[in-house]
Amino acid sequence: MPGIAFESLKQTAIFHSPLKDGNLDKQQIEVRLDPLTGHQSIFNAGLEGKTSVLFPDTDCDYLEMQAEQTRRQCFLCDGK
Repeated sequence: MPGIAFESLKQTAIFHSPLKDGNLDKQQIEVRLDPLTGHQSIFNAGLEGKTSVLFPDTDCDYLEMQAEQTRRQCFLCDGK
């Protein structure tokens, strides 16, 4: 029985980045192929840490306030 073969391709993307005032940016991109499903995934180390822009830390005080303000209308709350 043959072993599993992991495939990956590396590419360099060069583009004008709005995050660098329109200057050229160069980033290494790795395309990985799943050996079982053939699914393609893309890894870009240049995006590391950028999830905090899309998913900031949770504001627990705000969530608690919203939960209290909407509890009466909530069809899942208080055993409804």
